Amino acid sequence: MTRLHLLHLIWLYGGNVLALLIGIWALWRGGKTERLGTVVLWGGWIATPLVQTPHAGIDIGILIVDLIVTAGFFWLSLTSRKLWMAFATAFMVMAVASHFAPLLTRYVSLYVYITANGFWGGLAVLGAFLAGMLQVEKERHKARPLRRVSAR
Repeated sequence: MTRLHLLHLIWLYGGNVLALLIGIWALWRGGKTERLGTVVLWGGWIATPLVQTPHAGIDIGILIVDLIVTAGFFWLSLTSRKLWMAFATAFMVMAVASHFAPLLTRYVSLYVYITANGFWGGLAVLGAFLAGMLQVEKERHKARPLRRVSAR
């Protein structure tokens, strides 16, 4: 197996594994925003391969899914006022904007198109979710009452 092939497999399946692990963590330990965000994220991730078309250029099905996920994140960002959700929303806006890159220049290859959308709509969003969950855990740790150690 070549290094390039191994990197491709990590890129392809690593994001899905991260989305599953961070999503389970968010459903288990997160608050309302983290749980609803996970549902929106997973819904988009499940819908994407179902609507994907095999041709080059703008994929309208994936664009629509990304727009729906962006709208869901935007709503969660407005209602929760959490900074990490604002970042997740901004990253999804970048993913949506990436769909239009082939219209701006003819030099955008399919590889660049897929990589940009995979990064902004995938790994960057997961980074925001990770930051959100780390904040939830930090707040939970701060809210725990201190145990008193009895002196003998």
